[in-house]
Amino acid sequence: MKINLLTIGTRGDVQPFIALGKELSRRGHHVTICTEDAFKDLAEKNRLSFSAIRADYADLTQSEEGKNMLKGNPISIVRQLKTVIYPMMEQMLDDIWTVAQDADAIIYHPKVFGGYDLAEALHIPA
Repeated sequence: MKINLLTIGTRGDVQPFIALGKELSRRGHHVTICTEDAFKDLAEKNRLSFSAIRADYADLTQSEEGKNMLKGNPISIVRQLKTVIYPMMEQMLDDIWTVAQDADAIIYHPKVFGGYDLAEALHIPA
């Protein structure tokens, strides 16, 4: 079975999916981890196929815009939603749609918005 693991965020969000992917692979499944480019080496080091998702939360939290949003300023948050967050989410949705086309099943992190809807549209288990 071809299983795609969809996750984004910090290493703490990705590491459990790497562990899950290793075990699924050991059991004979073909596993692709779909996450941010920053984790490509980690996926490949653990002998998992890799597919990039264009959503870089780590960079966002370190940027000036991200730091302002983390301070909780409502005006800054609304401004950043339109210019930073929505475009990033749109890219992520495009990427997960593309990588899931050949999957028999997906397992997704809740931060990967649309995971359930994607599986439903493709008629595959999630």
